[in-house]
Amino acid sequence: MINADIKDLEQLVKNLNESAADAVPKTVRATLDGEAFIAHEKYKENAHKNFEIRNENYLKSLRYQKCGSSLKIEKMQAHTGQAAKTFGKITDGFAKQELGIPIVAKKAHIAKPLKAVRGGSYKKLVGKKHYLQNINDVKTIKDLVKHPAKTTEGQFKQAVGVAHHSKKAINFLPEKSDRGQSIIKIQPKKSKRVRKTAKYLYSLKGKTQKLKKVPTLEPAGKAAAAKGGEIFVHEAERRIAKEMSKNLKKG
Repeated sequence: MINADIKDLEQLVKNLNESAADAVPKTVRATLDGEAFIAHEKYKENAHKNFEIRNENYLKSLRYQKCGSSLKIEKMQAHTGQAAKTFGKITDGFAKQELGIPIVAKKAHIAKPLKAVRGGSYKKLVGKKHYLQNINDVKTIKDLVKHPAKTTEGQFKQAVGVAHHSKKAINFLPEKSDRGQSIIKIQPKKSKRVRKTAKYLYSLKGKTQKLKKVPTLEPAGKAAAAKGGEIFVHEAERRIAKEMSKNLKKG
């Protein structure tokens, strides 16, 4: 979208050509770099709003790359997006959320966040205090009692008993059953106000998790492209002023 009259732009290009042989390609290059920077900033803003970010340092994986030094317009390309690797680790989480690519577990299962860690709704993001890496010290039945019950139901009752007796919350992982496993937070019933003692935090059933598409980079690119004409005019005026300054110094 160009916010300028076509005739004005044609005159601007003519002025560029008259100011220096390489003025037009340098202006185009600066325009593409400017668009990439705007897209980069908008992408970071969108990612912060729309994506599930478990670590703020993960935002450092978002980069933009300038066109380089080439003056061949057809070869000029500026990029913005998520780096394939950051600090030696693969960083593709934003791309997966952007495109809705399913997450596949590297091990036997994948931890799927349930409603309790999403503020009661699957439409909400997982709260920071409920990130999986923050739910440490997960206990199995063998960690809690000397003589575990044979059934999952019996083991759950034993874990509840331990929590009530110790008066401390327990992150409990029962033995595997036909329904899979879940990390369960069991809280001691300290008063009548506490009705529910168990919250199911993460399901460990299955190896894949479907992701909903969350377009974030695409709208950032469109927002930058919409400013293309404005950026071009600004860069053209700067280039002409610079070339005129050079001529004045020579004179």
